[in-house]
Amino acid sequence: MTGSRETSRTTWLAVSTVSALAFAIRWFRADEAFGGFHSFNEAWYSTVARNYDSISSLFFPISPYGKIDFNVSPFFSWLLFAAGSVSGFDESTLRFVPIIFSVLTIPVIYVIGRRFFGVAGGFCAAAFYAFAPVSVMVGRNVQTDAVYIFFMLLSLVFYLRYRDDDLGISNMAISGFLFGIGFLTKQFAAIILPAIVVWEIFRERGIKWFGWGHLLFGLCALCAAGPYFIYHIVNDLGAMAGSQSSLSASQFVPLSIASVIYLLPEYFWGLSPFLAVLSAIAFVYYIIKRNAGGRLALAATIFFNWFFLHWHGHSYYLLFAAPFLCLMAGGMIGSIKNKTIVAALASVICALSLIQAVAMLCEVKYGFSEFPAVAEVVSEGARDPLLIAADGVAGSYYPVLKYYAPEIQLITEKDIVNTDRDSFAPQEGVSPYIVGFVPDDVKRFPPLQLIVKRKEFGLFIFGYRVRTIMMDEHFFMIEDIKIKKNADPLAFGVYGTGYVPSLTLGVIPPGGTVPIKDGRIDFRRQ
Repeated sequence: MTGSRETSRTTWLAVSTVSALAFAIRWFRADEAFGGFHSFNEAWYSTVARNYDSISSLFFPISPYGKIDFNVSPFFSWLLFAAGSVSGFDESTLRFVPIIFSVLTIPVIYVIGRRFFGVAGGFCAAAFYAFAPVSVMVGRNVQTDAVYIFFMLLSLVFYLRYRDDDLGISNMAISGFLFGIGFLTKQFAAIILPAIVVWEIFRERGIKWFGWGHLLFGLCALCAAGPYFIYHIVNDLGAMAGSQSSLSASQFVPLSIASVIYLLPEYFWGLSPFLAVLSAIAFVYYIIKRNAGGRLALAATIFFNWFFLHWHGHSYYLLFAAPFLCLMAGGMIGSIKNKTIVAALASVICALSLIQAVAMLCEVKYGFSEFPAVAEVVSEGARDPLLIAADGVAGSYYPVLKYYAPEIQLITEKDIVNTDRDSFAPQEGVSPYIVGFVPDDVKRFPPLQLIVKRKEFGLFIFGYRVRTIMMDEHFFMIEDIKIKKNADPLAFGVYGTGYVPSLTLGVIPPGGTVPIKDGRIDFRRQ
């Protein structure tokens, strides 16, 4: 154990200040339309939550495709439904749910870090998590991850109160119930269990640590998560098993060098370069140094990465490891005796992480208002519209279109080309449109097109614009960083920088046919 565990009012004020700033960063432009970085998730969960209005039971989370969503635990959508029922299903209300849990995680990390690494180590860990790009970006997205991380870590706090502080078995009951809620939010919460088991076996040199308290933990976890899963196991076992196995098969990747190559750059940019390097050093540091918290964080990180190297569907899964890497990084530099050096190092890392996070938000989150614009044009342009989503749009944005155009008949390009015909004729009286990306789909769309633009934003720091050129809006990988001087040296903050073409909306005359060539919609004449 390192450093003092006593927290002064000044320290709590500092933790509160960091949390408030973290909230402000996440809340900024939270009312914007869904788009950009994993907006598929945002629209998916929002649609599931909104669909509870049309059914009589919360046990039936209905996806944008009109089927029960057996792949995602429902607690997060219940929270969204509660928030939407009170304040309306607008973007800021829905984003408030993950944002508040992301921010509440910061003091929880501080409490865990203080226990094992002292006040300085705990504070550094909390601050690192507050401003790491993966935490900022995923923490403001309407998706489950920030919420299950909170419940998982808070469960750990109460577990440690029982195991290490001997504060009573009621803490184990609370820990189990919180873990059950975490699992009911996202099943990834279970990855921490083998890490805790291995950690306990090594520090206790056996299984003598296992007792009635752990059985109570399991019982309380079952009380929280059991009713939903037991109900569907009894009534929908085949559908649930089929859905889960299909998802697992689609995301399974055999362990390979390619998996590691994929993972490392995502960590590097998801944590930010300085924090990633510090975390890597701390990882080695706690392999060597005897510290209970360091060993626990090591175990959690190792088990998660074993999982992630086999099932890496999405880079935002990294959020699971982020608190533990931040704990190790914070604990290592918090152990430095000269607290001026600690403060300087932590401040620089947090500042650079925050700059990168906001610059990335400008590139892949702010200004993506083109999808509600398409829905509005199509809704107002015809009495019985049919919207056809091209492959690129449908793959990542089908739920977004469905969210903003719930009353419009929506099909995908794949639905059409899979009919084995050389053309598709919409029903009589239907007004068909086709939506795709600029410039990918412009040439193959009908001559009559509407180009939908989105607004660009940039981060300016004392007259210098900082741009992160992203490999893809679904990943953290940065291909280039451009810093360019602006004419106004006083420019500081996020500003609009213009408009760029984003979507093309092809207008197909009523009664017209949709030609199919080489497995794609293609209006180009031979």
